[in-house]
Amino acid sequence: WQIKTPKGYSCLFINPAYRTDLPFQIFPAIVDTDKHPIPVNFPFLIKEDFEGLIEMGTPIMQVIPFKRDDWKS
Repeated sequence: WQIKTPKGYSCLFINPAYRTDLPFQIFPAIVDTDKHPIPVNFPFLIKEDFEGLIEMGTPIMQVIPFKRDDWKS
């Protein structure tokens, strides 16, 4: 699917918080979703010993939008 945000916003994509029971783990990423309104692919790893199906409705990622800001350290 595709996520679009207002100008100046990006999104942090992470594994769902506090869900260590999931049989997979996505690679965390920041995407400038205001500049790249295209479908985002989510690379992931499946646990080596996992066999079966991932149930419908299982959360696959958490999306945290945030406003970018210029700053100096």
